[in-house]
Amino acid sequence: MKYKHLFLLMALIGILASCDLLSSGDDSTDGTDGTSGGDQLAKEVADAKAFYTKQGAQFKFRVYAFNGDLNNRHEMYLQKIFERNGKISFISESWTTFGGTSFTYKINASGELILDPTIGGNQLNPANENEINAEDQLVVYQYGSGAVTHGAYGNSRGVMHNLSTQKIQQTPMNNSEQGYLLNLKGKSYVFSMGLNSNTGFPSLYTFVPGVPPAADRWDLTDLPNFKNVGINFTNDASKAGNPNKVFWTWVSYDAVNTTNGKIHCVSFDGSNFSAITSKSIGPVGETLSMEKKHMPVLYKNPNNLDQPYIVVRRWNNQNILDIYKYTGTAIETVAEGVSLPTTLPASNGVTREYKEIAFTGNNVYLIARADNKLYRLKGKDWEVIGQNLLTGENKFTAIEGGADGLYLGISYLLQNGNLIRIAGDLVFLKN
Repeated sequence: MKYKHLFLLMALIGILASCDLLSSGDDSTDGTDGTSGGDQLAKEVADAKAFYTKQGAQFKFRVYAFNGDLNNRHEMYLQKIFERNGKISFISESWTTFGGTSFTYKINASGELILDPTIGGNQLNPANENEINAEDQLVVYQYGSGAVTHGAYGNSRGVMHNLSTQKIQQTPMNNSEQGYLLNLKGKSYVFSMGLNSNTGFPSLYTFVPGVPPAADRWDLTDLPNFKNVGINFTNDASKAGNPNKVFWTWVSYDAVNTTNGKIHCVSFDGSNFSAITSKSIGPVGETLSMEKKHMPVLYKNPNNLDQPYIVVRRWNNQNILDIYKYTGTAIETVAEGVSLPTTLPASNGVTREYKEIAFTGNNVYLIARADNKLYRLKGKDWEVIGQNLLTGENKFTAIEGGADGLYLGISYLLQNGNLIRIAGDLVFLKN
């Protein structure tokens, strides 16, 4: 008899629960007095657009994690922004109650509300080298070190993944082929200054697919004209936002000492290298040290993709930058002796760290990682701007230069406490 009573009680509970579900069809579990989840998201986007517009910025879109779910903890951070011809793509980091941390992406994002970024899997990480190629596909370059180093001696054990087509280049670079792995017009290359390569001299490696794949190989081409400009060392190779070219910059000194240093740059179109363009820049490091050398890094010039910027960190004080522009026929000085902001974090207590530098028009911008400061170069000093775009605990998470202004990724705290909700906003500051 007691089991019969138990079954009756369970049936009664089920009926009551069904009635409750039927009466709560207004989807008001988010505590918005009957407003549906979709309505709340639309209102949040409208409020964000009104806020940024009032602050003099243009709201582009807001990205939510887990389809904008309102009932669990969800966080979304824009970590890398790509702009080309006004089209925006991004890599984001999300945290959800159910899935933990994952990296997601969206190519050619459209609309003001984005709920469906693609999960990138194990290959996607902002610490890798990532690009949107000429076919509007997301390409990832992974190295054996787990991250990418620019401005030193390159990277090793590189593998290319095309996340858009799910094609993976299975055969990695060898350790002896240390350099910069890039795919251009359907072919993969390694740009190696040769300091750790088989030849000891500047070299270009070309990936040749084998049949079967076990026969894959890297063909070597020596670059003797590079060797003739001096003793080469630190270097960087990058497309710098140009889908049709690779740029390669490096620092050298003559056979006597490092006081007669030069910086060089070339472009590569998949068939030929351009003529070497050089500029004398004075002392560039200690002669007998591989570590104590100037470090050049290439950056996108959104106003002319054929003319990237080169930012050099000085060997004797890495808190000082020299900024140049490669025009194809000359290397022009933009600013020399620029000290990094003293308010930047310093991982070792001395060397200040920044996440990204971006150029647009005549402006140079800089941010640290998840910081509440946006820096703009004024002469040789940095001024903090954009504070009006942040409220509370919101942070700048990414920057990207466009032809007419700066794209900013902002983490926006919507809800705190036990149920944290953070969205990723993209806004635009016109030059």
